[in-house]
Amino acid sequence: MWALTRDTPVEQIPSPIRFVNCFDWSLDFLFQRNDYVCDNTGFVWKCPALPDTLKCGDVTPSTSTLATHSFDATSTDYIGVKVTAPVVTDMLCYDFAQVTALTQVEPQDAYCNAGRVWLCLNTAQCASVEPQTDVAGDVWYLTRNSPVVRAPPSPIDPDVIPDCKKDKLLVDGVWTGNDWSDSATGYSIRNGRVCGDTDQTKRSLWSSSALNPVPEIDTVDPTNNQRNVQVVSSVFTQADWDHLFSAANPVYTYDNFMKAIAAFPSVCGEQGTHGQAVTLSLEDICRKELATMFAHFAQETGAHDSTGASTNGVTEAWRQGLYLVEDPACAAGAPSAGSWACRHFQGGIWATAYPAPDASTTYHGRGAKQLSWNYNYGPFSRTMFDDQSVLLDAPQKVAEEGWLAIASAFWFYVTPQSPKPSMHDIVSGFWNPNAAELNANIRHGFGATINVVNGNYCGYDSVDDQNRKNYYEALINYFNVPVDPNDLNSCSTQTNNFPWNGSGVVPSYFTNSGISGQQCSLVSW
Repeated sequence: MWALTRDTPVEQIPSPIRFVNCFDWSLDFLFQRNDYVCDNTGFVWKCPALPDTLKCGDVTPSTSTLATHSFDATSTDYIGVKVTAPVVTDMLCYDFAQVTALTQVEPQDAYCNAGRVWLCLNTAQCASVEPQTDVAGDVWYLTRNSPVVRAPPSPIDPDVIPDCKKDKLLVDGVWTGNDWSDSATGYSIRNGRVCGDTDQTKRSLWSSSALNPVPEIDTVDPTNNQRNVQVVSSVFTQADWDHLFSAANPVYTYDNFMKAIAAFPSVCGEQGTHGQAVTLSLEDICRKELATMFAHFAQETGAHDSTGASTNGVTEAWRQGLYLVEDPACAAGAPSAGSWACRHFQGGIWATAYPAPDASTTYHGRGAKQLSWNYNYGPFSRTMFDDQSVLLDAPQKVAEEGWLAIASAFWFYVTPQSPKPSMHDIVSGFWNPNAAELNANIRHGFGATINVVNGNYCGYDSVDDQNRKNYYEALINYFNVPVDPNDLNSCSTQTNNFPWNGSGVVPSYFTNSGISGQQCSLVSW
């Protein structure tokens, strides 16, 4: 019934106690798949994915059960932490004993009782009814995998987002000796590098950044890998890859997928506090992120072959993603190859910012998200190589190098496009729609990610919108994520663009301000 995790002794301290993502055995009563509990023998135990996880609550975890239960050598170690209320988690969590001192219990207020975090469902009764098992579904909602102390956010790697005090120059150019800061936005330029001056802007920059060089994945001792690689490895295996992408182009492999994951540490590596993120574990947030990306893969690069003739017999469209590695109309040997229709080169200021080496270079759709246009190839190249010319000069690399083909989709996934938030922020709980977005009916759920991809599919019953929604539902079921039904929405009732006064608006570019004595100003368009 229980699997003893590897090297996980815990400090034996009196109840009530909380551990990072680990529940005290004497207090727990409702177990979910992959929950961790701490028993009084000083070990951490994991409830595996059994057909009936409630059986975990019937068997006390102890060393004597090792003879009949498997040893888990891959789970993450946790360190015991004793806490007292009030506890600051991703939200302020009040001890229930203090609730009577509060003037009003709000629906999303969190309270700590019996070693768990509870959310108020019935505001008329919450202040008078103590959250316990017998009222969990009536007055209080027990959040899933929600210890009082939550795992800390992913650390910001100084090599990814440099400290603003560093002397290192990114390039010797227009910003040399021209440091700049803006307290209103929380961004600054120090020695030619963009820096965040607040926790929010630091996280935002880190979240949309890539590691260069990409860390090697340790297959001998997975515990040496960074946080998101460990999480993805635990929820999405080679077998899962083979099942979902059996018809994929050979350039796409599980190893290339994991290398791309390692390049973007925020993917499956952090968890916000908005939407359903407050009730899911990081592992389930990761499953949602994968389901979201794979649904868009299926639409963008899928075979769309209902007969299965070209997909090794696979007839489900949601399992036919990554069939294409580039736009077949523009691939070498195609009638339109090299034509103006395939060039996808934006002129004007974009031609100056992201120039092509010659008129024959094309920026047609390539990779898992069909990266297109010079103004996308340039920034993606700069993110991956600190040099935009790498892919502007040789865009075919995105179709030829499998990990780069997948990384191009991750880059699009984590990069905000003001006024659109990043898809990653939507799914992982960092985006919170404001009044303007809610008035446009753009709210939490999968539909908002469709609007990010292409708002032209939104505002009516489009085939593209419905396909993506259907693929997402199928993948959510495959990953067995307990999502809120409202999460399974489309964008058919949303406006076909994000509002310019929405919460997704972020500073993006410098432009000539036209103000005397001031050459540049930061804008969000």
